[in-house]
Amino acid sequence: MLKKLFIATLLYAVAIFLMHRAVYGVEYTLFTVSDAIFYVALPMFFISLVSITNAGNLFLWFGYSIKGLFNRGAHTPYHQYHNQKMKKAVSIIPFYLLVISTLLIIASLVLASMIV
Repeated sequence: MLKKLFIATLLYAVAIFLMHRAVYGVEYTLFTVSDAIFYVALPMFFISLVSITNAGNLFLWFGYSIKGLFNRGAHTPYHQYHNQKMKKAVSIIPFYLLVISTLLIIASLVLASMIV
């Protein structure tokens, strides 16, 4: 459990470093570090939130419709397709990502408030 948390935190740190280097280069100020943290944490916050709430399953009908268009033969009814897709196991990783993202967003806001 702690190993996954450590790996997620390490991946966030690498992503923040790479984002900073790509956007700002080697100029390390409170403004640039705060922005880099925020740019990485905010999208990951929303991605983990969608993953936790299974909001992506709202679009199962779209995948079913596309399969129906391209497979002209016999296909399964929608309720069977839906049940098959919903059997996916829930992972703990999105919870870790949500917690880390929230902490990083708070850290970026604190750093940004120190600038003013």
